[in-house]
Amino acid sequence: MPDTFRVPDVAQSNGQSNPQTAEWTGTRTAGEAMREGAAAVQHSNKVTGEALRRGADASAEVTRQSAHAGADAMRRASETASETVRRTAQAVTEGQRQIAQDAAQKFEAVGHKVAHAAQDTSQHMRAG
Repeated sequence: MPDTFRVPDVAQSNGQSNPQTAEWTGTRTAGEAMREGAAAVQHSNKVTGEALRRGADASAEVTRQSAHAGADAMRRASETASETVRRTAQAVTEGQRQIAQDAAQKFEAVGHKVAHAAQDTSQHMRAG
């Protein structure tokens, strides 16, 4: 196998290639071609690696922002739940206070009626 090969240099006329007038110029060794191929592969790997790194960075940033947003949402939900519990406890407390006040007023009214009835009974017994 020869260690050189020829690369065609196509002559151009009016911006189009013409195979009948193609000239063979320049030679490259197989080693040069291999080095150029290896350099192209290295460049491709570098570009791909950089693209992957940028993609990983973007993914990490999205994940970080999602976690932050999730934490904020949980904090707001917790605050809302706490406020709901506080308001519910206030409403229950107010309801219990109102029930106790109503019971006290009814007990007082019944007590007045019993006292009035006892007084009337006492007056009837004296008169009679």
